[in-house]
Amino acid sequence: MQEVAHGATGLLRLGVIPPAATSAAADSLRRLIHELPGVEVQVRQGYQDRLENLLLDGDLDLMLGRTPESKSLAHRRLLVEEQGVLLRTDAELAKREVVPLRDLAGLRLVLLRGNPHFGQNFLELAAKHGVPLTAFHAAEDFPSLHWMVRAGFGVAPCSLLLADALPGGLVAKPIRPPLPKLEIHALWRGRLPPPPAARWLKMIGEPFA
Repeated sequence: MQEVAHGATGLLRLGVIPPAATSAAADSLRRLIHELPGVEVQVRQGYQDRLENLLLDGDLDLMLGRTPESKSLAHRRLLVEEQGVLLRTDAELAKREVVPLRDLAGLRLVLLRGNPHFGQNFLELAAKHGVPLTAFHAAEDFPSLHWMVRAGFGVAPCSLLLADALPGGLVAKPIRPPLPKLEIHALWRGRLPPPPAARWLKMIGEPFA
């Protein structure tokens, strides 16, 4: 019972939005498994709204995602994400260290179907600066989105946190003017997260009072 109370054993059901699936998060999760072999970890990746509902329903213990819509969820900021543009590696714009937003004029922005939040900040920035972009809601998920960019359907928003983990043939570049930075939080129900979740979050540098 003491091991359960201190998070040394038990189950951690973790939900992760794709931009939060960083190398740093993976490394810390591997450390948790190594140091606490009594903790079983289950990971589910998905969109913010779906995972937040699962968390509220008690089907997840912890979520890495955006600032929650629900006031019933506690949260703590983990990191700040900068977004850029996803390009084919052989595209002319891929040769640039930074891609001027104006040079994307007239291109299609490949977006996810059924996820109205994804890419909205990109479209708003383009509209603000008078850069015409065509929203192309055609990808069912991120593997589909990556494949469509590789196939030449257009460009796409991309978290620069994931730039080192992209499939072959793709590259992520920052844009200027930059997109507004987004926060990624740890979310949970109640005053404090469940013990295994709290142990893991302490490992990644987020102590709880």
